[in-house]
Amino acid sequence: MARNELTGALIGAVVAAVIAASAGPLTSAEDRITDTWHTLAPPVPASGAVVVVAMDDESLTRLTEPLVFWGPHLATAIRAARDAGATVIGLDYTFETDAEDFLGAYCDGPIARTWDGPLREQLTQPDVIVSTTATTVGGQPKIKDLLPLHAALARPAIGRVAVANLSDRDGVLRGVFPAFGSAEVPRRLALSVLLAVHHLGLDPAAEAWTIGGRQVHVADPAIEIVWSGPTGTVPSVPFWRLVVPGALGPEDAALLDGSVVLMGAADTGSKDVFLTPHDNAFVGRPPRPIYGVEAHAQAVDALLAGARLYRAPWWAAASALVALGLAVGGWFGRVRLRTASVTLGAAVALVPAGSFAAFTLGSVITPTLAPTLVVGVTFAGVYVARYRRELTERARIRRLFERYVSDDVVEELLRSPDALELGGQRREVTILFTDIRGFTGLSERLPAEQVMELLNAWLDRACRPVLDNGGHIDKFSGDGIMAVFGAPARHDDHADRAVRAAIGIAREVDAVREWLEGKVDPSLPAFDVGVGLHTGAPVVGNVGFERRTEYTVIGDPVNVAARIESLTRTVGCRILVSRAVVEATRQPLVLGPSHQLDVKGRLGKVDVIEIPYDLPSRS
Repeated sequence: MARNELTGALIGAVVAAVIAASAGPLTSAEDRITDTWHTLAPPVPASGAVVVVAMDDESLTRLTEPLVFWGPHLATAIRAARDAGATVIGLDYTFETDAEDFLGAYCDGPIARTWDGPLREQLTQPDVIVSTTATTVGGQPKIKDLLPLHAALARPAIGRVAVANLSDRDGVLRGVFPAFGSAEVPRRLALSVLLAVHHLGLDPAAEAWTIGGRQVHVADPAIEIVWSGPTGTVPSVPFWRLVVPGALGPEDAALLDGSVVLMGAADTGSKDVFLTPHDNAFVGRPPRPIYGVEAHAQAVDALLAGARLYRAPWWAAASALVALGLAVGGWFGRVRLRTASVTLGAAVALVPAGSFAAFTLGSVITPTLAPTLVVGVTFAGVYVARYRRELTERARIRRLFERYVSDDVVEELLRSPDALELGGQRREVTILFTDIRGFTGLSERLPAEQVMELLNAWLDRACRPVLDNGGHIDKFSGDGIMAVFGAPARHDDHADRAVRAAIGIAREVDAVREWLEGKVDPSLPAFDVGVGLHTGAPVVGNVGFERRTEYTVIGDPVNVAARIESLTRTVGCRILVSRAVVEATRQPLVLGPSHQLDVKGRLGKVDVIEIPYDLPSRS
């Protein structure tokens, strides 16, 4: 790899890695791709250890009291859940008003002091968790004050009040913070963490716990969660069935037995709704928000099952990206553009596949866009450097040779600068000769201007099939053309190309005859040509001396091709090819009669075959 290309690889790798590893526009896009993995990955079924008691639309219809007066209903539901065997009961329900304060504003009777008595009694039980919310004020966390209804729970140990906040980036829930608080603010555990701790019988005041086989520490950053699925994934029981006597059937009771129970709003008017990765992915379906109570339930279920995701630290990601850039840069600098382009395309396909595999098999979040960006920018850096170097070299070669060699020879020299040296190499090619019949007689009977006009008109038509089939026009010899197929540009199907060109040349004869009508004496012989082909292995390369060279083919196959062309007059056909041409073709040919003919300068006869040219073209 040239020094310029190594520099391009290094610059591309470092720049792309820095951009990709830093927080920026890629972060949101990477999050959305990970959301897609949630949706495409095999489902993670809920464990059944968590049940939602949903305050749904039917509950609001059956329990007609305003929500502010639902204290007795909540007390009844908590007792019913406990009686059914719930291990811990969490209330994802923040009381905006206190029913007794509200009643006290209108009356001074016992009801104003006893309405929420049953609920207060239940809130003092050790298996009931009350939730509140955390905010940030002046950069410091602040826990929302509790209402007098359950203010008695604010002072007891940490294990009775939880924070209901979830980790929310760009409007999507992706994880939970284990705890909230600071030196000035008493520590509160996240609702899902505290419920899991209670369910397992662990100490809420500890600094770390083993949950689902993995360590959870209060100081951990947000814990990425493997969400079980969209809304409705966690088993649920309508709230009203725990309130109305006799409504809780055996199946519902079986769900509650031994489970973590979460009570919360799940009605169509609730504003406590969120998007999870399952509902905000690149899968072309409208999002279906999840109720907050189920989001907490899925978080608890994932913690208990040990279903968590992991991300590499930024410095490790940046180092890996730089190493990736240098590796692919070294590869790009050593291979051709086509191979490098295939590598780039493979990276675009394999990086997402690898990211998805890491997600599904190892619960690891790996970047998808960042490695693709590194590979793409490194590719661009290497090939910009290579392109600049090659442009300079190509311009130098063109200036030296384009004035006295054909374009295809220049292109061969550009591809292989070593070909500038005198000498050559043997290569199998097919050689084509063509000549105008009776051109000497035409030259004697036509004015020189007409001869030149005829010759240019014919050569213009005859050269097109040669060039269209990738042939190299070696030289013009008066009215004749010598062309080579398979050199300087290599073509494995050189014989097929030469035959197609010969047929095209033969068909141009009729066009020239039409062009000649009215231009020359009709008594002159009709315009016609002969085309001869032979396949062999002459020497191809440069001949001449230091100041003047010519790219050509030399050897016996050239002489044989020229002699075969001359035999077209003897046979009376336009196209005559050697047996070697037929044997070298890859596509089946329509063959005419064959002949065993003497060729001047060769011992023995040569097997030649006519090729018809007036058949319909094959598609």
